[in-house]
Amino acid sequence: IDHRLTNSGLLKFTYMFLQPTVYVPGAFPGNGGVATDLRHQSAGISEVHTITPNIVNEITLGYARIRSFGAQQGLGTNHTVQSGIGGFDVTSGTYPGFPGLTPSGFAGLNANNFQPLRFRENNYNLRDLLSITRGRHTIDAGIDLTRHANFTTNSARSRGNFTFSGTYTGNAFGDFLLGIPFQGERSFPRDLFGYYWTVVEPFIQDSWKVTPRLTLNMGLRYSLFRRPTAMHNVLSSVDPIANRIVVASDDQ
Repeated sequence: IDHRLTNSGLLKFTYMFLQPTVYVPGAFPGNGGVATDLRHQSAGISEVHTITPNIVNEITLGYARIRSFGAQQGLGTNHTVQSGIGGFDVTSGTYPGFPGLTPSGFAGLNANNFQPLRFRENNYNLRDLLSITRGRHTIDAGIDLTRHANFTTNSARSRGNFTFSGTYTGNAFGDFLLGIPFQGERSFPRDLFGYYWTVVEPFIQDSWKVTPRLTLNMGLRYSLFRRPTAMHNVLSSVDPIANRIVVASDDQ
């Protein structure tokens, strides 16, 4: 939508909505297939102001959101516990489903690690652009400010993964039939976590029309990525000078 406010002012608004569903089938009925519902939205509003016939300023506010919800077949039945594998009453209780069973050289059951996956990302943007035309030069100068935020939860490896290598019987499927894995792993589901960070980008560009058939574009942009901040202080880093690991807190 474009609306002319005055002879020197123009207001522009845009909005986009997209909602597809992506399905990836699995190898076995009831196991492996993953359906992901996506939703993309973006909106922007800008005001274009003609200061003089050769100087124009445009300021824009933008917002973009991505949402992704994915879930697999077999979700809802705690096959890990029902099959008699101990120690999974708590870890697989939130997102019950199939464990991962992998006999080397054979098709196994897909654990669909990190599914269900719920992900959201929000991006906020402020941009100011000043365009000046002088003879054969068009100079664009401005700044981009972007604020990113994303949040996610997932099942991690809460239903367990078991690998059968044939170490005990000489055959991986034989180890599987006896229920003797070479390696097993599990983890608790991931609680809600996310990150916030800001990007500051001033820039300037000169479009020089050297001849009617030759234009040179020369510019500089400086991108400053501010230190990210983690929800619930889940970030840590290494301080090489102090020779220690620094864990995030509300004071850092």
